Amino acid sequence: MNTFDLGKLLQRGYYVTLGLTSTLLEMAQDPTKRDDRLRDLDRFADELVAKGVSTEAEARSYVDQVIAKGVSKDAADTTVAAVATPVPEDTPEQELQELTTQIAKLRAELEELRAANKK
Repeated sequence: MNTFDLGKLLQRGYYVTLGLTSTLLEMAQDPTKRDDRLRDLDRFADELVAKGVSTEAEARSYVDQVIAKGVSKDAADTTVAAVATPVPEDTPEQELQELTTQIAKLRAELEELRAANKK
């Protein structure tokens, strides 16, 4: 079981500071050590970048899966009750044509929305 020990933490911080200072002085004095350390730092940065890219890809994939499940679940749970009512015989032909056009437009919109949700 790890316990928090402030004394050990401060001592470790002190040693890290001394080590960093010593390394920086060596780098300033010796160009070959500086180049080696910078190459090591560059490799470490490249590893972090690669890990970040893969983590981002995994996160995007996970979010896309969650969204897809939510959309398909919502779409499956959503039902539309349509009731056909008879049209009175005295309805003008032009009004029937307008209603038919509106229905066609609504169907097209619905298909577009379904296609967009599948992407």
